[in-house]
Amino acid sequence: MSDLANLYRNKVSLTLTLTLVALTVLGVFALSIGLWSAWYARPAIAACPQLAEQGEFIGGHLAAAAGMLTLAIVIYTGFTQSQQQQRFFMRRYFLQGVEMIERGFQIGDRLHAFRLIDYFARLAQSERDDELFLILNTGLSGTIRKTFESPDESTRNNYPFAVGAIGDIGRIQEKMALARKGISKRNAQT
Repeated sequence: MSDLANLYRNKVSLTLTLTLVALTVLGVFALSIGLWSAWYARPAIAACPQLAEQGEFIGGHLAAAAGMLTLAIVIYTGFTQSQQQQRFFMRRYFLQGVEMIERGFQIGDRLHAFRLIDYFARLAQSERDDELFLILNTGLSGTIRKTFESPDESTRNNYPFAVGAIGDIGRIQEKMALARKGISKRNAQT
């Protein structure tokens, strides 16, 4: 699915997730020590003879908690922005690729256009993003589509990713059509 939130859930590495969880736990721990000290009006870890020292103690814990939470938010925001930027540039790259494919057919260079289709089909399959398949689909029409829908042995061997992309595009379009009608695939098969 090309939903951006789904992309983030799938692409967030385990290391980043564990780092954010650890930073959040440390921040909550520091905050809980500070709140415990404030509630009981005495330090949780060391005995402080004066109230001023208690205030510094609580303030230090609150600052640590706020710092940890801020750091976690900055790291996560930076990661999601880089993912969003990567996705934007990939879409733009695909749109330019479709233009190159169309230009190849306009000047009569079918071999070059077929190689481009195969390359972008391979890229779409490696990214596993339905939207990239749909962008590629805009360049596949008429005889081009027929060439890859019912390929001969030479086409299948020379452009395997393009042949596979036609099947993926059909699957994506079927899923989208069923979703628009409010039918699940399981219900459609029965």
